[in-house]
Amino acid sequence: MYSNIKKFNPRLHHNFTYYNHHWLFIANFFIRSLVYLFTFGFFFIVAIIALTIDPKSNPPFTGNGDIDGIIIICIIIAPLLLLEWRIRANRRKLDLPIYKDISEELLQLEVIKKAELKNNASVNFKNNITIKKDINYYFELKEKGAITQEEYEEKKKELLNLK
Repeated sequence: MYSNIKKFNPRLHHNFTYYNHHWLFIANFFIRSLVYLFTFGFFFIVAIIALTIDPKSNPPFTGNGDIDGIIIICIIIAPLLLLEWRIRANRRKLDLPIYKDISEELLQLEVIKKAELKNNASVNFKNNITIKKDINYYFELKEKGAITQEEYEEKKKELLNLK
């Protein structure tokens, strides 16, 4: 009976957002650390298994197991460090805290940004109406012969910021 009723999913209904709402960007540092730890652990175990499957073969990079282990750890850690660095840089750019969950602050910034855009749109619309009224005023003066065509064109360019 209710199978054809779709649940509201806010992620699908946001057409455009101005800020990163990805769960890893929003999550606090503890959650991000757990994700990094499990990701590192998974790839480290895969690397260890790959290196120990055939004990007769040498390690892949230098032939020295210790140095190759350090290289593999760096290869696994580098993308995770880069990801954390980008998250922190974006949070600093938005003046948001680095370590805590920022979902509420991000939604508040989103609402403020949309309100600013609506306000700017209404101000621009009002300015366009005012400019149109001013141009019409000078057009009427030109039609009545109070100003010349050159003066009208000059005033029109001035009002439309074409100078």
